[in-house]
Amino acid sequence: MDKAIKDINDTIESGKKLIKDLERSRKRIRRHNDFKISRHFGRNFVGDRIRSYKVSMINKDIERCQEEILEFDSKVKAIEKEYSNRIDLPYKLPEFGGAKSSVKDLSLRIKMRMKQLDVEASIRETKTVIKKLIFMRNKIIYNERKKKELAQVE
Repeated sequence: MDKAIKDINDTIESGKKLIKDLERSRKRIRRHNDFKISRHFGRNFVGDRIRSYKVSMINKDIERCQEEILEFDSKVKAIEKEYSNRIDLPYKLPEFGGAKSSVKDLSLRIKMRMKQLDVEASIRETKTVIKKLIFMRNKIIYNERKKKELAQVE
């Protein structure tokens, strides 16, 4: 029982660390969504280079998030397989080819903002899994105390 509680506590702590890391990534993605600079350059070579850089930075943050989520997912799967199925991985943006029209530029901006929402959804799902793990831990502790009480009564 103590090993199970210890494993659950370790997983909860790694989940809290994951949430902090995901929140940092969400802030970085939000910062890369800022289009003040590329708006001034328009849809030319320089503007496309800036947009391409932003896409690659967002993909780098998402890749970091994916690795951390997979690590947390493997720990949760060792405890309860059902809980690990809740967390979805945010996926990367496709490579940027160029914004020759305003429609392509607008769709790129929308996709970049959707990545931020994907990370926010992962944060919510991780919090839900942590709540379930805390409930599981408390249930194990409660059952253990009940067994001790029953053993003392007999």
